Amino acid sequence: MEIKKAIKKIPFQQRWKGTWRVSCSISEASCSLLVHHVLNKLLPKEVLTGRTLCNLKGRDERHVLLNTFAKEHMPNGQEILFVSGRADSRAEPITYRINSPFLQFGNNHIEHSSLSERSFQTPRFLHVESIGDIIPFSIQHFRCGLERYESLFKALSLGYVPEVVDRLIIDYSSGCLEVELEALHLPTPETLPFPELTAVDSLLNLLEQL
Repeated sequence: MEIKKAIKKIPFQQRWKGTWRVSCSISEASCSLLVHHVLNKLLPKEVLTGRTLCNLKGRDERHVLLNTFAKEHMPNGQEILFVSGRADSRAEPITYRINSPFLQFGNNHIEHSSLSERSFQTPRFLHVESIGDIIPFSIQHFRCGLERYESLFKALSLGYVPEVVDRLIIDYSSGCLEVELEALHLPTPETLPFPELTAVDSLLNLLEQL
């Protein structure tokens, strides 16, 4: 699939803004590959193990790329992950969600917690990392949202202020995929967003191959 990339220099600064966008239809098999990559390579372990997140949180409710999600399946509570699917057409759908509510301000950083919740039908023994590998299992909806903070110097009166500088939004629903990767403060035009997440480069490579 084609990734639409745009890099622009910020006026009067040695910094750049960048966006990477994908909009296409994919098969269920390709969706499973994408989900596996996000859960096993992209997301920090702190997200999946319920530990404190430093300068990292989920998407805000307004950052949604697809409008096909049911009201009860819309993002809430700074959502990092949402998965919904079923083993067959007769089975009840299962859902799994990870939110990142605000925890506290630290010294030049912000902390969020990582809280997971699953529907009653979701087996207790199911590990979220394996959702992309379950056979048979049809993923109907999948979302991933991440935002990274960085302390930026604003003015002598304000000092350093934490601001969102990187954002990743992945929305999948019934065969439709929308991806938006955004960087607002890159040190070079070649730099990728989320420097702590080494799998961003492999995510872009995977998207090109799906």
